[in-house]
Amino acid sequence: MTETHIYFMSPADLSTPTAGSAPVGGVKVIYKMVDTLNRNGFTAWVLHKERGVRCDWFENDTPVGCIWDTKITASDYLVYPEVFGRHIGMSAQGVRKVIFNQNCYYTFTGYSFRSQPCTPFYTHPDVVATIVVSEDSHGYLKHLFPGLKIHRIRLSVNSDRFSYQACKKNQICFMPRKNEQDVNQVVNILKTRQALHDFDLIAIDGKSEMEVARIMRDSKFFLSFGYPEGFALPPLEAMACGCVVVGYHGMGGQEFFKPEFSHPIAHGDILSYARTVEELVRRAVEQPEGIEAQSQQAAAFVREHYSPRIQERDIVETWTDIFKTSNGRV
Repeated sequence: MTETHIYFMSPADLSTPTAGSAPVGGVKVIYKMVDTLNRNGFTAWVLHKERGVRCDWFENDTPVGCIWDTKITASDYLVYPEVFGRHIGMSAQGVRKVIFNQNCYYTFTGYSFRSQPCTPFYTHPDVVATIVVSEDSHGYLKHLFPGLKIHRIRLSVNSDRFSYQACKKNQICFMPRKNEQDVNQVVNILKTRQALHDFDLIAIDGKSEMEVARIMRDSKFFLSFGYPEGFALPPLEAMACGCVVVGYHGMGGQEFFKPEFSHPIAHGDILSYARTVEELVRRAVEQPEGIEAQSQQAAAFVREHYSPRIQERDIVETWTDIFKTSNGRV
């Protein structure tokens, strides 16, 4: 009997000879899903467009290959990321396909509002399922395609790395990769008003997973600027480390940006953002007990609702169902 393989296409914009040094969370999620599947009786691979590519900014021994060197048969599954947009399914006709949509707001990548009403590949007969990572994305795609088979998996953080640390520096960390203009405004308002007291601002950019985790564990606050987001993994990792998170939930992160222990800001509301950070820094100096309580609550919430055990269960149940309903075999 022919063995069934699950091949995950790596996002096109990372499939270059330098992709191994490009820290993008969505690719890490793909690698981790492949690892989970292989631990649980499936056979899965990550496929890059270039030979010799492997993400090296987090530790992994995930099976990787090159799309051009891989023979994909009708017994296999080909998994596309949502960023392939209108190019999803243009090859390997007749092979069962799954769309792994980590950001519903990229669903129409490559389409134009000027064109005639389009029919994205999600409804093609080759597509047997779609996987999402948040309730927000589930609702988006269900509205778009009411009859679509959608599975939702809950993501988790690497609990060995992103773990709660009570003893913290007077430090605020943030990632400047998305919405850099907003980052620039908020940071410079705080500096101009001399509102940071003795807090240091640390930009997390181009760091390894180990370095990111260390910075987050040391920080009292994390400023979230991601928008739009399918889920928003960095603020969840920051919460796991005990950071009090301020900023944008990006839509996908609204399910865990709880007001009891975080401070969501409407996208683009720069003044409210700066004022909130200034007030929290003041509280951290004058009334540190309240900030410490939010820090503990955030970390406990992540441990309870987004644990590796929950993610593994969701992945296994999802792919078991996909195999059963599309005539695959576990």
